[in-house]
Amino acid sequence: MLEELKAIEKNKTWELIKLPSNNKPIVVKWVFKLKLNSDGSIAKHKARLVAKSFLQKLRVDYKEVFTLVAMIKTLRLMISLASKSN
Repeated sequence: MLEELKAIEKNKTWELIKLPSNNKPIVVKWVFKLKLNSDGSIAKHKARLVAKSFLQKLRVDYKEVFTLVAMIKTLRLMISLASKSN
């Protein structure tokens, strides 16, 4: 957990600010996962801090939405490879 918090600070992912009196804080939770080696032994323990975004409301808790966008070149390549291998 400490490594994850250090990475968040280093990458400046979040900026802590004083919460305005009319707002609610975003609820977060820790997600833990084991990374395994190919032989099944434990390689390392991972911890991620994630926001429970399903509790948020557009224009109340946030104003912008960001989504991943696929490049058309990547889609063409995937379709080409899929058709080539039937």
